[in-house]
Parts: sequence; structure tokens; C-alpha cells
Amino acid sequence: MRYLTPLSLAATLFSATPMLAAEGAGSVAVVNAPLAHIAATLGGDALEIIFPIPAGIDPAYWKPEPEQVQLCQQADLILLNGAGYAGWAETEMLPRARLVDTTSAVRDQLIPLNGDGAIHKHGPEGEHAHDGAYAFTTWLDPSLAKAQVDAAAEAFNHRWPTLAPDIEEGRQALHVEINEMDAAFRAFFERNADRQIFVSHPVYQYLDRAYPGTFISLHWEPDADPGAEQWAAFEATLDSPSHPLMLWEAEPISATADRLHDLDVDFIVLSPMAGVTLDGDLFRALAAQTEH
Repeated sequence: MRYLTPLSLAATLFSATPMLAAEGAGSVAVVNAPLAHIAATLGGDALEIIFPIPAGIDPAYWKPEPEQVQLCQQADLILLNGAGYAGWAETEMLPRARLVDTTSAVRDQLIPLNGDGAIHKHGPEGEHAHDGAYAFTTWLDPSLAKAQVDAAAEAFNHRWPTLAPDIEEGRQALHVEINEMDAAFRAFFERNADRQIFVSHPVYQYLDRAYPGTFISLHWEPDADPGAEQWAAFEATLDSPSHPLMLWEAEPISATADRLHDLDVDFIVLSPMAGVTLDGDLFRALAAQTEH
């Protein structure tokens, strides 16, 4: 497959149609890295994967420029995550017949949000609130991840029936990979089931539901000190005998890490990996973060 990322975006826009990897092949636009990996594994070298989101941006809150929307409009299929993820796709003029909501069949399994709508800012995407209808990091739940794979495979088979054997091979490979992720997550949370678990951001709801333990969700940013008030509230909540554990989307600044250490709170980086394009297997990379 060939990924179209910001580095190749400008060159591609000068072509009347995307360059295809093989005769009869096509292109698939995706809204996050897990879907990029799913599409690439299902399509192999026959499909071009369009993932035009700049590095360092959370795809959930990204807002495309007109030329990036145009690139997606030209794709044969557009894979959406569903659950309110990438709201721009609902407002832009995208060809509805080519949209594939990969969680539509499991909508009853999505986790409704009852957030406080608090506005906060992190990264280049700026201010936003976690107050949508549903939690959207669906791929962290192995059963939902498999459903997303199956939905994409069904759409691919309908669009490119001659690729059916390769698509099925890719689907089975992804299921194996997700099973391995499931086993790694389960082992990790079983090892830590007796510990108080904090999460730096409200993006781990599907892990909380799928595995042992109960998460306490915060709104802390890895690149900023939480401030005296939030530190005080955190310390008042600590159950020190349980030797608490904290999950972060990214490495916290040294001052935060040092203070957690002083409080005898362990932490690991467990990124949902929504915006990272890998050469390897994304679901295995997700699981590898738990090897502590």
C-alpha cells in the first residue's frame, strides 16, 4: 500500500486522479491511524491509503483544510470511526455513498458520555471538550475493534470483489493481532487489579469496561503542570496502600513525573495511538505499551 500523509499531500493534489498501486486498485481515506492500519492490512499493495492528518495532531479534533477535504472526496471509500469521532466528516461535503461508519453495527455497545463539558486545551488542535454523545476510542475494546475490521472488510469486498481472497486473509490476520492485544491488556489489568488506577484523560472508557479495575479519570495534560488545586484534589483521593497507577496518553513533564514519584504513584504511557502511522502492526504496538 502507499500512505498519503502531509509529506506527499501537495504532490498528489497536482494529479487529476491518485496514482494507484495496481490495475483495478483504488484508494481509501481514513480518519485515524487504527483505521489506516485496518485498511492497509485488508487492501495490501492494491490500495492507496489516504491519511492526510499532520503529525502531532489528535485526529479526533482535527479540522481539515479545503485541499485535504478534496483529497478525501476523491477516495473510493472513506472509513469513519463512528461514535462522534472526527466531527468534520459530518459537516464537509463528502460523498455519502462512499462513507463507511465502522461502528454502525455495534452502536448499542458504544459507551454514552455524561461529561461535564469542561473546555481544555492541549496540542496544536487547541481548545475542546470531551462532551460528545459517546466515548470514541472504540478500537481499545477488542470486540469493537474486530467489528470495525469486519465492517471495513465488508465494504472492501463490495467495492473490490476481485480482491476478496486478500481481504479475507487480511481480516483474519487483524483478528489474530487484536486477540493478542486483548491477551496483553487482560494480563496487564489482572496484574494491577488491586491497585487504584488513575487516567490522565477521559479516553480510556472502553478499557475500563473490558478489563478488571475501576478507573478514576482526570483532565491532566502531559505538557503542563496540573496546578495546586488539582494536585490537592488528587492527593486527597489517593489510596496509598494500593500503590496507585496512572495511565498517560503521552510522557508527562519531568516536574509532574517527579511529584508522582514522590507520592509513590507509578505511571505508564498508554497512548491510544490515534494519530501515529506505523510500519508495523498497530494493535500489537498498542499492547506492547503494557509490558512493564
